[in-house]
Amino acid sequence: MDALKRLFTTDEAAGYLGMSRANFYALEIGGKLLNLGWGGKNLYDRKDLDNFIEDRKRAIMKKLHIKHLRG
Repeated sequence: MDALKRLFTTDEAAGYLGMSRANFYALEIGGKLLNLGWGGKNLYDRKDLDNFIEDRKRAIMKKLHIKHLRG
């Protein structure tokens, strides 16, 4: 993938996140990812994908912190 590319197809976006196409669609249906639906294609913004990754990391860190506090 081009490092400067901004919009990804479904397959590219799923690959960027390291997941299957089915899991990727489940995230979209669940409202976790925005499909831009541009020009008859399903397209996803790299910034949204990066935000998804960061949100996921924060959620994991929060769970770990809570577990640690409960000790």
